[in-house]
Amino acid sequence: MPGVGQPDGLPEHKFRVDGTICFESPVAIGPTNILPAGSDFNLRTEVGFDGTLDGMLTGQTFNVFHHVQNLENGTTTTLPLAGGTFVVPGAAGARAHITVTSGPYTTADTPGPADLVIPAGFDAGTFRVLTHIHAEDTAVKPLVAGFHDGLIIMVTKP
Repeated sequence: MPGVGQPDGLPEHKFRVDGTICFESPVAIGPTNILPAGSDFNLRTEVGFDGTLDGMLTGQTFNVFHHVQNLENGTTTTLPLAGGTFVVPGAAGARAHITVTSGPYTTADTPGPADLVIPAGFDAGTFRVLTHIHAEDTAVKPLVAGFHDGLIIMVTKP
């Protein structure tokens, strides 16, 4: 599913959530959705504001949260915020493309402690990541928000 944002009323206001992708760290050769247990990764979310009046949001702080569901056993968790915050810039071009990197996060085989752990009895762990974004300001929070639901990460045994 592509990202969804509100408001969605061009030409005045438009908030886009273009997507969330996974990069193994510290070396980001390219996006990946399959990680070996024991590795670290970052999540990169792309957003933008395209409306002619979106400059009114300049200086507003937004948080990017990543909710994780393990598809093998159904458990859910929220990854730590870990850098997933951005402030809306003043320049229209800078507002149109904002990149937010969260992490690093960790992976592990059972029973290791990590953000994504292969469940006991499975050869891999499959995790659905739902990203949601909202403003910190309580006046803006109900008006500008978005989500992306389309990232699956698989963690394999080392």
